[in-house]
Amino acid sequence: MYLNKSPRSLPRTITYSIGNPLIALTMLQYDYNAGLHVPFRLAVNEEADGTSSVTYVLPSSQIAIGEWKDSDPERERKLREAAIALDAKVEAMVRYVTGTAAESGESFEARL
Repeated sequence: MYLNKSPRSLPRTITYSIGNPLIALTMLQYDYNAGLHVPFRLAVNEEADGTSSVTYVLPSSQIAIGEWKDSDPERERKLREAAIALDAKVEAMVRYVTGTAAESGESFEARL
């Protein structure tokens, strides 16, 4: 790995691509370009104090939805709804993995 050869001590970062083809289809059926952003990417970063942080971009912020696209408004609405539903799943998974879902009493399985 390139970072291991650095003369400096760098915090570790692991990047994951996470996806489910069945969930991806909920967006791809309206716009195949959504495939650029599903599966989504997530980074787990080691902080200087020894803790970890999770960084990710919500899929709906990356999936092109808007009037500039020459498409059917109903199709765009359905694509937006599917992308926002994926956002909720991503956020629930991150809360579950980081242990913050347990604090709120939320069930990860119920949100999938």
